[in-house]
Amino acid sequence: MGDRILFHAPLQGRSTMPKKRLNVSWAGEAICEDFEPALRRYRRYLEDNGLQRSTIEMYVFRVGKYLEFAKTEIPSSEDFEMFRDAILEKDLSRSTINNYLFSIKKYHEMLGKTIDFGSVPRFL
Repeated sequence: MGDRILFHAPLQGRSTMPKKRLNVSWAGEAICEDFEPALRRYRRYLEDNGLQRSTIEMYVFRVGKYLEFAKTEIPSSEDFEMFRDAILEKDLSRSTINNYLFSIKKYHEMLGKTIDFGSVPRFL
């Protein structure tokens, strides 16, 4: 059984922690070439699992942002939790957050890890 990454979403209200600026470009710009081999492997993994082309494109883009944030091809549970907190603080729609989380979950599955991200708070 692979590593298991767990986290629990806050259940009520927004965090009172001050927002920090992320060192990630959220625009649709090209992903840093350092992560291209990992993203190619991920793309093949998704294709082998029968996902549709549009879903694959979205997942690869979102995982690219995750890897850029983590600055590694094999993010730790701490990297995941920090990224999750960062996207929650960006006031993104619930659908966008879910897309990020499912993309990341599939990436960790490819790595042989299980990721349990609990529930996304209802206030989103």
